[in-house]
Amino acid sequence: MTSAKHFTLPAIVTILLLALCGACAADGGGGVASVRAATVSEGAVTRTVTYEDGRAPAEVSFRQIVLENEYLRVSILPELGGRVSEVLDKTTGESMFLKRPILWPTTKYTAYGSQLGGIEVNFPCFHHGNSFLDRWNWLARQEPDGTAVAFVGWTEADSRQRVVHRLSLRPGEAVMHSHYRFTNLNGRSWGFAPWTNTFFGYDEDLQYIIPTRWVVPHGFNDNNLTLLPWPWPEADDKSVCFWRNVTDQYNSVFAFALEEDFHGVYRHQADRGMVRLFDRRRMPGVKLYNIPPQKLKEAKQPGEVPYLEIWSSPALLHEDASWWEAWAAREYDEAYYPVHGIGGYRYANAHGAVNLVRGENDVEVAACVTRPLPGAVVTLAGMDGTWWRGVADLSPERPLRHRVNRAPGREPLTLRVLDRAGEELISYEQRPDPGPVAAVTFSGKALWQATPMNAARKAEQYHALWRGPTGGYGGFGEKGIAAYREILRGDPNNVEALLGLARSLMLDAQMRLPGRPGAGSPEQVQKLKEEHLAEAERTLARARELAPADVRAVVLAGLLALDRGDAAGAAAMFRQAPESPEAQAGMAIALASLGKAGEAAGPAEAAAAAFPDSSPVQQLAAGVALLGGRPLDALDRLTRLYDNDPLDAVTLRLEGLAFGALGRQDDALRADREIERLSAQAESPPDLAAELRRLGLAALVGWQPRESEHNP
Repeated sequence: MTSAKHFTLPAIVTILLLALCGACAADGGGGVASVRAATVSEGAVTRTVTYEDGRAPAEVSFRQIVLENEYLRVSILPELGGRVSEVLDKTTGESMFLKRPILWPTTKYTAYGSQLGGIEVNFPCFHHGNSFLDRWNWLARQEPDGTAVAFVGWTEADSRQRVVHRLSLRPGEAVMHSHYRFTNLNGRSWGFAPWTNTFFGYDEDLQYIIPTRWVVPHGFNDNNLTLLPWPWPEADDKSVCFWRNVTDQYNSVFAFALEEDFHGVYRHQADRGMVRLFDRRRMPGVKLYNIPPQKLKEAKQPGEVPYLEIWSSPALLHEDASWWEAWAAREYDEAYYPVHGIGGYRYANAHGAVNLVRGENDVEVAACVTRPLPGAVVTLAGMDGTWWRGVADLSPERPLRHRVNRAPGREPLTLRVLDRAGEELISYEQRPDPGPVAAVTFSGKALWQATPMNAARKAEQYHALWRGPTGGYGGFGEKGIAAYREILRGDPNNVEALLGLARSLMLDAQMRLPGRPGAGSPEQVQKLKEEHLAEAERTLARARELAPADVRAVVLAGLLALDRGDAAGAAAMFRQAPESPEAQAGMAIALASLGKAGEAAGPAEAAAAAFPDSSPVQQLAAGVALLGGRPLDALDRLTRLYDNDPLDAVTLRLEGLAFGALGRQDDALRADREIERLSAQAESPPDLAAELRRLGLAALVGWQPRESEHNP
């Protein structure tokens, strides 16, 4: 390992140090290569794969995308669920995350992503889902500003849930940026609980840096209502935030009420760590899974590479799946960067991480930044003003570390980093504030257990996200069906239960596909699907009878008619709910399916206005515009969709048709070539005809623009 270099400053009021970034590159210090711009490359990497079914290990080649700049090299394996397999910190020569052997499971439905290491996306199944074994589509490119970008994306065919992960490296910055776009391609609500998982190896001195005073154990909201104390903002060598001190209680815990927008790890002996940045208001979920030291010694097998996991999510807990609405799209941002040479950190933001450690007679201050900051000013202040000021040329490979010889006592201290123009980049105020020391246990039941309806709603949204046969359910709707039926046995006129039962029946019919564990034989699957859809129809009829003004039953009945191929019946149903955006989308699909593109235009425009970020609704509006002879309107929508998701074959097909209608044949051919590229990447090419029919756009299958449309 190349040793990390840092500044040690003498205790004088102002210190000016020479710029060292260029010197570091010249003499090889810190291992920073001569790359001075972010680059993109594609190739292949060979990994040893061990098989659970007893086959002999084999060397397997996987497609690899590499993003690289002066400080980081990011390796992505799109054929393994879009996994970030490695993030190499070039300043230290060390990987930020653990890289593990590949153990290939017997079936993807019983697999765990933890065999692979790096960073995995678990969606729509939230807990080691099967998506990491699917081949995702990908696109790598360099932006005009020099940023290296990779898109990886995938749609789970069963649940009609889509994820696109955009990874990027900017020139001159030691940060990997992640942007996630999740889309519900269904016209009805669904459970939503995406989790991103990162992997690390164990070290006695590894510290978990999670800015919260409380954590809750795995199973909180299920069978355990206990808050456990977490050492923040103060910790010592005996604190449970160090792996060597972890007890069984802290084997698997979730942060409760995060206080900052960062978390990470630090290895004190190696003097390096990792920072993750996020918006805790939108992504409040942070989970730590690790094996306590004694148990690890007992459990570890010869040759096994042990690992620990740190998860993150918009959900608070694994047991806290939330709803997201029909046609919804949600986007989230996070960023990762390495730190070293600062003895840990107490605060971090986009500009860097800082540490402030009080001794009896001195204070140690340290900073590791994410980009070069020539002439940076670092100050330490107490209640009576500035205690120390230093000026240095900081950069990701050159952290600052300095000891201020002044007894800090217990007064508040503030550490700041400013650029040479005086703009404040980092400000950290440390107030000695002891955290809780004892656990708190609540009496009573979790909210979801408080009423049968709450329990049924959880069964509907949560259990369907699993990919069985784990826990006795296979990711179908059977748990919700049973729970709502039980409510209706005692209260047959409960409209909420009727609607929940209909949703669960329709979900089961969609998800219970031949070949999935626990689904049954093809004959059993077909029989059960017919029975469930028939029961859903009766259930919705009863709900409409009891609550004729409730548009939810109307919309579900319309969607059910579409599922059964009855576009005319669906249109008649949707007309009963003219104020519902979901009904407007369904109406447009039904009318377009009936060949009434002119009538579909109004509902399609209304739905598109209500769901501006939804790719299927915008595709629907674009397709209807094409059929109505308005290719420019269609192209305007499709261009925005492509910018967000360049891996969507439906968008590309519609773009190609719009370009053809405008006489732009070269652009139309480019779109066709992109579709061919995506088809070659996938295990099975997208069935574009089926996707267009699903949106009511069957008329566009094999469609040729009219001559008059070349020059609108």
